[in-house]
Amino acid sequence: MTVTTDHFDGEFMHVDAADVRQHDIILGGARPVITPPVTTTDGRVTVTTTNGPETFTATAPVHVFRPAAGTISEECPECYSAPGEPCAPHCLSYAALDDAAGTNIA
Repeated sequence: MTVTTDHFDGEFMHVDAADVRQHDIILGGARPVITPPVTTTDGRVTVTTTNGPETFTATAPVHVFRPAAGTISEECPECYSAPGEPCAPHCLSYAALDDAAGTNIA
């Protein structure tokens, strides 16, 4: 589902863990992927988020928000993080993404 609003420009989707990309935001306690995913020799995928490394089977479904390519070069309107940098952990954009996706764990 592609969404364009005042705060979000991108797509909510389920992807296999092997298809998660740097700058995706994993939903359900929203957290950004800060380094490219790494596939281990046993076929698992390790994704590093602001919460640290997370490991999935390569085909595990992961609910993500994938920002539109152009928005990665913009400052966050909520916490003013620099372009291309992850938002502050308390950023309201993360909570708003989880609310919009229905994945808020609180």
